[in-house]
Amino acid sequence: MPLRLVHVGLGAWGRSWARSVLPGAPDVEVVAWVDPDPAARRQVRELVGAPAERCYSGLDEALAAHPADAVLATTAIPAHTPVALAALRAGLHVLLEKPFAPTVAEAAQVVAEAEERGLVLAICQNYRFRGGRAGGVRGRDRRLVQRQPHEHRRGDRLGGRVAPRVRAR
Repeated sequence: MPLRLVHVGLGAWGRSWARSVLPGAPDVEVVAWVDPDPAARRQVRELVGAPAERCYSGLDEALAAHPADAVLATTAIPAHTPVALAALRAGLHVLLEKPFAPTVAEAAQVVAEAEERGLVLAICQNYRFRGGRAGGVRGRDRRLVQRQPHEHRRGDRLGGRVAPRVRAR
């Protein structure tokens, strides 16, 4: 059974996920798309063939209409915290695009909510170990990262859950 996902945030970055990432995830079924901007909803319908009856202006409306397991939030940064909290309070796992939250206090609030409910909260950080100017690690820190294996060990915390053993490529 695929993971039923509600995709929230259909601006340029969200459309990139809709076009390039989600179609390559065979175990994921997008059950609804959410964005307050009607033009963004129209663009995702045209881009990936999202049915109009599955495109909503708000998360609550989408969740009332479609059972889901998780939310992908590719919203503008100020919406990360409210969307994550709403999804977690609805009992859904959450994948947030980076950056996590506008403030450390908001990030802590989201982490606490996920831990309290025993749900997975993950932050997409696709450039973490990428070299060059696009990478987030430079100078002395970059040398340290290059010498260390990029591995999560069993027992590492990942949104309140234990991460499986994973080796980055």
